[in-house]
Parts: sequence; C-alpha cells; structure tokens
Amino acid sequence: MNFSSFASHAGRVLTAAIALSSMNAAWSQASTSFPSRPIRLVVPFPAGGGTDLIARPLAANLSQALSVPVIVDNKAGGAAMIGSGFVAKAKPDGYTLLITVGSPIVINPAVFKKMTYDSVKDFTAVSQVSTMPVAIAVQKSFPANNLEEFVDFVKKSKQPLSFGSTGPGSASHIIGEVVNRRLGVDLTHIPYQGSAPAVNAVLAGHVTAVYADMAAIATQVDGGKLKVLAVTGTQRGRTRPDVKTFEEQGVKGLRSSWVAVFAPAGTPQSVLHTLSDAVAKAVHTKDISDLIIRGGMEPSVSLPAEMNHRVQVDLANWQELVKDIGGISLE
Repeated sequence: MNFSSFASHAGRVLTAAIALSSMNAAWSQASTSFPSRPIRLVVPFPAGGGTDLIARPLAANLSQALSVPVIVDNKAGGAAMIGSGFVAKAKPDGYTLLITVGSPIVINPAVFKKMTYDSVKDFTAVSQVSTMPVAIAVQKSFPANNLEEFVDFVKKSKQPLSFGSTGPGSASHIIGEVVNRRLGVDLTHIPYQGSAPAVNAVLAGHVTAVYADMAAIATQVDGGKLKVLAVTGTQRGRTRPDVKTFEEQGVKGLRSSWVAVFAPAGTPQSVLHTLSDAVAKAVHTKDISDLIIRGGMEPSVSLPAEMNHRVQVDLANWQELVKDIGGISLE
C-alpha cells in the first residue's frame, strides 16, 4: 500500500470512529437527559373508571420520581382503540405512554374485523402494574355460593336467566359465554356500556349474574350487596381467599386481565429502563399498592420483555377462547 492509499484509508477509519463516537455521545446524552419535559399518560377510557383511578396516583408518583409533570389524558371511545391508536402512532421517545387494561391490546384483535394498530408491532411494554381478576357475581341473597350450586340452580330454573357484561366482545362477555358452554347452561347475554351499568343491572335484578373486573364490583361486595362465585386466574386473591377460582371449579384456561403501561414501538431501551424502573417503584409504594389491593387486584410489576411476552401469550389465549364459543365479529 503506497502512502496516498494508506492516508486515504486512515482518513476513512478516523471519520468512522468520530461518527461512532458522536452517536454514542448523543445516545448517552439522550438517556441521561430523559425526561426533560412533561410526559403524557393516555387512558383510553373515561375519567373516573377503574384504570383512571390507578393512573392518576401513579402519574402523581411518577411526576415526583422523574421531576417532570406526568399528565393523565383520557382519550375514550372506540372500544378503547382511540386512545390506544393515538399512542401507537406517537413519536417513540417516551413522552407519550398508554396505561390500560388488557382488552384493547389482547382481546380487541380477536373480536374486531378491523384494527387501527398492531398490538405486537406498534407497542412495547414498559411494565405491568397489576393483575386484575374477572369475576362472576350475584346478589348476596342468591341461593348459590359457588359455580356448582349456581349451575344447579340455573338448570332447575323454569324462568329464562341472563348474565350482564361490560359490552360485546369484552372479557366479561367472552368469559360468560365460555362458562355457558363448558358448564352446559344457557344464560342469555345482556351487554351494557361499561361496568357501572352492568353492576347496577344485577343489583336491580335485571340480570341473574354479572361478569366484571373485581375492581368494578369490589365496593358492592365489601358492602354486602353482591357475592362472588368465582374469579379468573390460577391463584385466589389475597383480599378474598375464600373465593375459589374458575380453574378450581372445573373451568380451565381463564386467565386474569391486567393493567400495564406501554410505549410506542421503537422507544429507546434506555428510556424504557428509566420508565419501567419508575413505574415499579411507584407500584411498590404503600399508597398505590394499597389502592390496587382495595380494588380487588394484585400489585404486579414486570420488565418490558416479560410484559411483551405476556401480551403474546394472552393474544393467543383470547383468540382460542373466542374460537371456542363460535367466534365474535365486531365492526
């Protein structure tokens, strides 16, 4: 190699080294300076709902921990797809996040013909926040205390019976139909627009039973107006250890839902690490942990990769459950 060629080659190597060094410096600066402005925490449900009640104290805690305002932004509608889709299309810089239950991420793809986002390709998890069992509940005076007694009553009844859900294609709807099919009963499905009217319907006697998140019925159960016959998941809840799971009572494969925080896909790993660590620390504080437990849920955090895996497993699980009940197809 002559001197001219050597000098040219050395120049290219030096230029590449400087460029790489600059990239590393920029990456390091980005990771150490995040966050430097307010973070938007999108809730894809109306203000005052179960997710919102967790989101607001969580946002307050994160604001202190990260030293920037974390602002809750309710973007409800479209079966939670309006708010979820907004985050899916946001810039992947950590400043726009989604906090949601599982339905818009793992159930909607199984029941809607068209989706405005891909749950796997358009999101990356930050952390799980809680595990949220779905329960079947009846009036306190109902003559059954478990699924076996409930099925016995239903089969002997000469009157048409029904169950309320939080809406077509919701977890409560799907689980209700799965229980119908596997236990050989035929309760008519009555969908409501959310958990509050569904719970009010069973309290008023308009439906025989209601399927809903424990968070939606905890107050009525604690107040002695409703009782729970079964809950989803593989373990009984710590606040109601006397209530058996569906699995214990012969209905397998009904996984609990969850609340989790997501970011747009492509968010830098360093930013995800900062956010995940902050969320985990917030969930472990006494105030937020107690709030979650009082709502009938279990505090539960995860690494981003763990929650991403949970999403893929749950997507497959809900697809299978919907297939088992003959399919649901919503516009």
